[in-house]
Amino acid sequence: MKFNILICLLPLFLLSISCEKRIDLDLNANNPTPVFDAYIENDTTCFVLATWTSSYYVAEPDPLLENAVITISDQQGNSETLNYKGEGIYRGENIKGVIGNTYTLNIDVDGKNYTSTSSIPPLVPIDSLTIGVSQSIYGVDGFSVYANYTDPVDYFNYYTIHTDPGQYYAEKYSFFHKISDDNLYNGNRTALLASRVSYAPLDTVRVTLGSINYDSWLFFKTMDHASERNDIFGSVAPANPTSNISGGALGHFTARSISKKEIVIPQ
Repeated sequence: MKFNILICLLPLFLLSISCEKRIDLDLNANNPTPVFDAYIENDTTCFVLATWTSSYYVAEPDPLLENAVITISDQQGNSETLNYKGEGIYRGENIKGVIGNTYTLNIDVDGKNYTSTSSIPPLVPIDSLTIGVSQSIYGVDGFSVYANYTDPVDYFNYYTIHTDPGQYYAEKYSFFHKISDDNLYNGNRTALLASRVSYAPLDTVRVTLGSINYDSWLFFKTMDHASERNDIFGSVAPANPTSNISGGALGHFTARSISKKEIVIPQ
């Protein structure tokens, strides 16, 4: 994921979320900002990918941030320092995500502190996966996969959905995802398209449905919006997605509950 320099774009979009905090980067590429892509899931230890911002006009990977001291703790007083694994990746070993728990990420970089807090929402399980036919004006292009689940009626839900192979992360966090909420189907049985790509016969498709908090949903939404804007207007630097990390860092700390299922596309 690459966070780039903000150059006055998305005026209407900014007005629509004017109550949210946004971070604008200094155009001086000599003053890099830390970026943290962090998550914890049910039954999984904490993962952080740490980098520095680089100039939007330099077509190189973001520099790795390798000297951070990262600690995760929960509301019960449990705490651990994440281990650096190389390639900008920090990983916990003992504390695993528990649904309903609140986790605080504390990061120290050269004496400067950054913090973020997130809670794991209730799990919404995938009931089943179904296959559809992807078609265009030229005929059949392939097969699509839908995740079927029942949205809880008692609270407002936000979702992210990933597919594997190709889209879901392994050790490095991938932002090829879909997001959704239950604004139009609260409490109803729902079929959500699981991927933006088509599959071929005999492909094994693994789908992960994540229940996330509003701040995570907003982060992914603003990131998608900025990316789409950049795709349309190729020379325009995208805006920075809304961060939930204090201290001036970019990125996001996401706590979520996940449900997984897989299906094989028939021949």
